[in-house]
Amino acid sequence: MSIDQKTSDKYLKVTDPELKPLLEEYIVKDDQCQTNSHYKILKTLEGGRCPFLNENKLCNIQCKLGEDYLSEICSVFPRHANLIDGVLEGSGTLGCPEMARLILLNPQTIEFDHIDEWPHIHYLILSSIDTKSSPVTKYFWPLRIFTIKVLQDRSYTLWERLMFLSIFYNRTHQVSNNYKEIENFIDEYDRLLSDCNTVKNILSGIPAANHIQVKLIKSIIDLRYLHKGQIYGSRYLECYNEFLMGLNFSDGRNWDDILCDFDKTLQDIVKPWLEKNEYIFENYLVNYVFKELVPLRNDSTFFESFCMMILHYAYVSLLLVGIAAYHKGITDEIIIKLFQSFSRTVEHTPSYINDIYTLFKREVFFSASLYRCHN
Repeated sequence: MSIDQKTSDKYLKVTDPELKPLLEEYIVKDDQCQTNSHYKILKTLEGGRCPFLNENKLCNIQCKLGEDYLSEICSVFPRHANLIDGVLEGSGTLGCPEMARLILLNPQTIEFDHIDEWPHIHYLILSSIDTKSSPVTKYFWPLRIFTIKVLQDRSYTLWERLMFLSIFYNRTHQVSNNYKEIENFIDEYDRLLSDCNTVKNILSGIPAANHIQVKLIKSIIDLRYLHKGQIYGSRYLECYNEFLMGLNFSDGRNWDDILCDFDKTLQDIVKPWLEKNEYIFENYLVNYVFKELVPLRNDSTFFESFCMMILHYAYVSLLLVGIAAYHKGITDEIIIKLFQSFSRTVEHTPSYINDIYTLFKREVFFSASLYRCHN
């Protein structure tokens, strides 16, 4: 975790006998990169635990020195702020269990409120977009609004909404040199969305390709070991190990047998649960779109930004199936633990998720199997 220079300078002056040696040991320079906002890094304990948490899991720095001594990142967590056309947007990261609970477990559709003045809280702008700056950014708002509209259309199952968006974003990718066509596509697909029966008939004819689920499960397992030094959060590792044990994974076990266990859990446990709780994944995706500025994530194309969202969804979906098999059921606490630890660990290790993305190539995201992880 990054420590900004202003906070680092404060830590050099700390005289508290308990905190001083810990600050000297665990706040260290990052030789690879050094900026004002990323001046030093915080070394964590085994399992990814912060060395400044006390026995009550409260921050000792804040308890002893006050909120002013928190780093920029710690002082804003779990708040997430972006600046769009000069307007501040606030959202939340699921890395905080209580934030995950508030976002995921609300059965109502997520709504967005406009306030004239932000409350007096500290925030750190993580991304900024001027939609008038280029022909590409011009379409940020129409695409963002349409994407959220589709994700929240509960006349369709979630996999149908995602498949519909996949086909739509593929169209935008095909005209990447003629962005004016995007407005026409949005109008066309918006009209099509209202014809529920026609869309459902089209989507139902898309064949599944179960080998893609196997490939994703295998990549999760294989790349976990390649990134072992980075994927270390104790809560996430508990979820990951439950995922493996739930699918009875072991070296040398036939992948057809693993997929059989996967499908059985899908039908017996996950699908019945999902019929009443699909809004949890809907909320996850809508929050992701808003927070990560889909479809303009990290200078990627519209389609690539959408595909990265799908990979996050598919990854956590597959983990849930194995964990459901392990526990023989799904509870709210299982959901919160999975999403919170996934956010804190996997989403904060971009090299890991990027490696999985590279393995799959773009054609994977047209497979109904990836969207039907729960159907």
